[in-house]
Parts: sequence; structure tokens; C-alpha cells
Amino acid sequence: MSTDEESGYVQLSRRYETGDLWFYHDGTEFEIRDVSPLFDLPGGVVVDRFLDELLKLSADRTWENDYDGFEIFHSKAEIAIRNVVDHTLDQVKECSDTALVAEQVGAQAESIYDTWKDMAYAWINEWMKLYNILLKNQTEDEISQISTVANAVGDNPFFSGVDYESLLQCCSEV
Repeated sequence: MSTDEESGYVQLSRRYETGDLWFYHDGTEFEIRDVSPLFDLPGGVVVDRFLDELLKLSADRTWENDYDGFEIFHSKAEIAIRNVVDHTLDQVKECSDTALVAEQVGAQAESIYDTWKDMAYAWINEWMKLYNILLKNQTEDEISQISTVANAVGDNPFFSGVDYESLLQCCSEV
């Protein structure tokens, strides 16, 4: 499992890819459209850990035994995601809006989701989608500038055969 051993948080790693992201967990499909190149959540690991944390908080019994409604489940989900992903990191702190998740998932949750796991899947899928959207919105201009520069460098014949990693390291030291 991909976790930061000292903190217990899921280890984030950037994809540097765009397009759509799909993955499956216990037969449930997760889809995140138009992924930011800076998207750094390992989806399957986040879902695994999120479910484990919800079980520790007895969210399964809360939902399935009708002890409480969506608000309590949502509160437990907020605690769970904070135990899974390090919210002191700038990108997580700025792109982790659980209130928007509640708006998207909670409106008719009690009539739509029969099991706690279905509810959990809907909640975490929406959280990851919103994380991606907010991350993309926060970095769109800079990514566009990088793309423009990269295209200009690629069009310049003097850069053919250049080791770009070495060049980037050299430029960052200037």
C-alpha cells in the first residue's frame, strides 16, 4: 500500500498526464474526467484507506441501521478523508472542499444509497472529482504557460538531443 510510513497518510504522486482517469474497486467504477496533470491521488489506495477509516468510525452501522442521517455520515467521511490524505499540504488544503461534496451527494442520499459502502463510494468519488476540478482551476494558467514554453523549446532546432532533465536542473539553479 502506498502510504507515508511516518504519518500514515496516503503517499501522493503526480501523474503528469491528462485525459480521463478510470479505476475499479470491488466492481465499482470510479471516473474522473479531464484530469489535471498535477492530480496526485492514487485512487484505489485512497478508496481502500477511506473505507477502512469509515469502518473505524462505525459509519457502516450509522448508515445501515438508520442511527443517523446523511449529516452524521458526512461528518464521519470528513474525519476519514482527513485521516487518509494529509490536509496540511497546500494542494489538499486548497482543493478539499467537503461542503461541495455534501451538496452534490447529500441532497437525496437517504433515498438513493441503500448500503453504507454505496454511500461511501459516492462520497469519495465526488471528493476526488472536486479535488481534481479545484486543482485544475488553481493551476490552469501556469500549466498553459508551461505548455507554451515546452512547445517553443520543441520547435527550436538547437534543443534537439538535449537532456531536458539536466537542462531543467541547471535552469532551476540559476
